[in-house]
Amino acid sequence: DHVATPFVCVVQHDRTLLRACPILELVRGMEANRWCKYIGLPTKKTQDHKPYVFNKYGIRIEEQPLGDSGLTVLPLLQWYDSTHIMDTEHYRKFVFEKTGGRQDRAGWVRVAAGSFIE
Repeated sequence: DHVATPFVCVVQHDRTLLRACPILELVRGMEANRWCKYIGLPTKKTQDHKPYVFNKYGIRIEEQPLGDSGLTVLPLLQWYDSTHIMDTEHYRKFVFEKTGGRQDRAGWVRVAAGSFIE
């Protein structure tokens, strides 16, 4: 209830942004494409996400355009709690809701959610 913005950017205390990030373009893309509720910024773990998913699960995932921004996002098969941008209302329901939210089921947030910048 303390957050009044439609999106939040969560930055982990032990993560550093090493390059410029087009946050405004990402948020505009999320506004224009309401299916995109979560964008995790790339990490070493997610750099090879596409071949990792195919090799481990046999599932092909493809980049999706994020509106007219020229940016693309790639579906993730699990939640990464590293630096990310997320729709605030979705965050409230998906993460913090006491009945049916991720905390209720797992005690920790590690489940399928959204997309990541390619």
